[in-house]
Amino acid sequence: MLGSLLVIARMCAGGFFVWTGSAKLSRSRRFWSQIMGYKIVGPRQARFLAAMLPPVEFVAGLFFAAGLWPAGTGCVLLLLLAAFTVAIASSLLRGLGNDCGCAGSDRVSPILIVRNVVLASLAVAGMSSAAPAYSGEIIVVACGCLLVVAISSHSYRAIGR
Repeated sequence: MLGSLLVIARMCAGGFFVWTGSAKLSRSRRFWSQIMGYKIVGPRQARFLAAMLPPVEFVAGLFFAAGLWPAGTGCVLLLLLAAFTVAIASSLLRGLGNDCGCAGSDRVSPILIVRNVVLASLAVAGMSSAAPAYSGEIIVVACGCLLVVAISSHSYRAIGR
């Protein structure tokens, strides 16, 4: 029973990042402007982040939900959540009222911090779930990393146009 709940937690956390990553992949210029709205980084850094974050979210979420290297991909998701939570808190403290860039058109709000804490809890629980055994897991993970680089490179060029 507990094992099933941990797998469900892993799939929910991973699925969330698949959804948000895929939503951002198709609108990298808009995501760039949302990053700029936080007033934390400059245009060049925002361009890099807008190109890199969506494919990382998508691939890490997909691998985490599927149970591929859950400890590693779970750590990636936790790092993303920590960075996003710090950015949201910074925006709230400075009263910016900017678009969160969370795959929708919501403004930053304290509820997003609560959501991130819940997602982090699901990710931590999912990291301790029993992962299915895959032959060639390292090859799949390496291909996923190459996919992230390829998509990010394409997005980076598209944002610059």
